[in-house]
Amino acid sequence: MQLINICVQNKIKYIDKEVINFFPMAYNNYEYMKNIIYYEKNNDKSECSTLPLSEIIILDGMGVDLIVNKKDNTLKSREYIYNDIEELSKNIKFNLDAIKIKNTMQVCKYFSEKNEDYIFNVPGVMSILNGMIEITKIFKAIRKNKETMEIVFYKIRKYILKYLKEAFKNGVRVISYSDPILRDGIMSKKESNWIMEKFTYELMNDLKEVMPSNAIVHICPQNIKLMEAAGIIKMQDFNLEKDYYNKLVFELKEKENFVGGMCINSRIKTNEIKKIELIKREI
Repeated sequence: MQLINICVQNKIKYIDKEVINFFPMAYNNYEYMKNIIYYEKNNDKSECSTLPLSEIIILDGMGVDLIVNKKDNTLKSREYIYNDIEELSKNIKFNLDAIKIKNTMQVCKYFSEKNEDYIFNVPGVMSILNGMIEITKIFKAIRKNKETMEIVFYKIRKYILKYLKEAFKNGVRVISYSDPILRDGIMSKKESNWIMEKFTYELMNDLKEVMPSNAIVHICPQNIKLMEAAGIIKMQDFNLEKDYYNKLVFELKEKENFVGGMCINSRIKTNEIKKIELIKREI
């Protein structure tokens, strides 16, 4: 199977006025959020929904003031909260009790108890940082201040793991990991390899140790390409019974830790998917 390196947006159209009116309150209201997820599931070809409603909801726990983007009802930062990487490294923190995170976990638990399939989206380090500080300052720090960046990477990795442990506790079993800002060509190969080694490899390696035996992580093909270029993964093709691509991920959740191949939002029927295995990186 060849990687299909195309990002696909969730194309659910909110045409029901009642559902439309659930935004923006849904991020802070369990019942509204639950009704939106049901609406998505009932209008999706594969009968699958995604949580959170916006993947950067994790930033709510990091003290970022999140507002609703009226164009697509996702969240965005009202403003950057740090001026430089040193300030960020010293002051960044994480609170699982932030209201948007608590409501999301409550909805996860509800759908898990109903045995409903859903995918839990998790952003990568660059997407998280982009919500707190101007991204050009991050690129500069990667080139000139790697020691501080490693501190930042360590803290964010621990926060993501804490977030996902809570998600697992509430029944999440299928994770979709993506970092669209960190795509091929946005920085030098040396810099992207460094991020793959210092952050992505370490996160996936730690995640493997805390995942339930029936959980799985799907990795965005853009990130797989960078991981492969950095030499931290190897891949193996799987051929399964033909179905929607995201259904193949669910089928493998008790057998594999990491898979990929195309965007998990694709609603293409296929019998192909890739198993991804971490390779111990050289120090």
